[in-house]
Parts: sequence; C-alpha cells; structure tokens
Amino acid sequence: MNALTILNQSVRTCNNLFSLNDLHKASGANQSQKPANFIRLESTQELVGEINRCSDLSNALEVNRGGNKQGTWVCKELVYAYAMWISAKFHLQVIRAFDSLVSQPLTLTSEQKLKIRKTVGTKAKNDGESHKQVYMAIYNHFSVSEYGDLLQSQFEEAIDFINSLDIRPALPSSDHVPFYSTRLMLTIENGQVVHQNQVPNDAFVVTKNRICTLLSEPGLFSIDEIAKIAQVAQSRMIDMATGLPRLN
Repeated sequence: MNALTILNQSVRTCNNLFSLNDLHKASGANQSQKPANFIRLESTQELVGEINRCSDLSNALEVNRGGNKQGTWVCKELVYAYAMWISAKFHLQVIRAFDSLVSQPLTLTSEQKLKIRKTVGTKAKNDGESHKQVYMAIYNHFSVSEYGDLLQSQFEEAIDFINSLDIRPALPSSDHVPFYSTRLMLTIENGQVVHQNQVPNDAFVVTKNRICTLLSEPGLFSIDEIAKIAQVAQSRMIDMATGLPRLN
C-alpha cells in the first residue's frame, strides 16, 4: 500500500490498520478529540463490535501501550468514523485522501525490487560494466530515473525485458586498431565554450540527492570502494559532531 498522507501528515500503518494518533495530529491535535475519547464513545464501541462481527478483519481496533507501534490503530471504517466525529470538513479531507491513495499507481514491492536486482545480476553475470548497461536499458525503455520507480503493473514486463537483453562484456580485439576516446566536461557561456576538463571514464556527474541511489545499485562499486566511502563518511560525521573543521 502506498503511504497515506492527510494535510501533510503521514499516517502510519500496522497490520492493515491506521494510526489514529497520526489522524489526531493531522486534525489539529485538539485534546478533547484525542483517540482515547473517541474509543470510549458508546457509538464507537457499537461500530467496533459490528465491524468485528461482519468483517474479515481479525481485529478492527488495537491499542498498544508500548513498543515501536505504541498508540491506537484502527481499520479504515473507524478512520472515517473518527474523522466524521471531529468535523465535516476533516471527514471530507480524509475521504479525499483515501480516494487519492486508491487512484495512485502502486510502485514495486520490496520483493519485486529484489527480484529485479537478482535478474539484472544474472543477466550481467556480475560484470560491473554489464550491470550499467542493463540498468540504463531499463531506464530508457521504461522512461524512469531508477528501477524503483517502476510500477507493480510493469513488473512482469520488466523481468521479460531484462531477460531479452543481449548484454555482452566488451572484449578487446587484436584485429583492429585500438579506439581511444576522451570524456570532456564543458562550460558554455553565451553559446561559447569557455572552459573544459577531461573526465575519467569511471567518473559520475550526479546531483547530491542521487548519490545514495548510486551507492545502492549492485555492481557499480567494489567492496573496497564502498568501505572507503563509509570510512570517509563516518570520519566526516565525527568531525561535524565535534565541531572540528574539515581537513583537506
């Protein structure tokens, strides 16, 4: 299920139940409208009993006193009832939030992402350059910036597409004159090249918010490279926490 958001407040889920505490925050956190007051209502108890009697849910209501899932958790019907108890305006906002949630296309599940990565690894035969070729083919074919943006409805097509790719590691040929190429980064102002730098073949030019995505892509970095990145990141975090200046 995609995340439910009401008035910029994310609503957590647990065992197909929704956090009534998060709903309370979204409504304005009025103390007189806290979940405990709603649960104590006779009309609420009657509704809970009817849902438990008629629904296929194992439980329409859970109250956890501690742990990671502390709070009051309810089924969708009780979410609607709680919102209606607060106000007609909030009730309408909750209805529209659920309607929007249903209309949103579902992205890949964790299991589907894992299957995609395994299929890519099998096709690339654990060759780093071949990994890049497969992922680039996926991005171009499905017009996405990363494989996690694929929809659940595209999963089977994506698996078939990966298996259909003809990916072969590039091998040097002694029958031809070696081909040399150079990657350049150009700075252009008013249509004129004002500066250029040679870019190594293994270099990436990415925005900061894409760095974590690149690190998570299988085959792009070796174990030694990941370890070095982690060491530098940890050292920098310690420097920032202790207020020390960056060492060049």
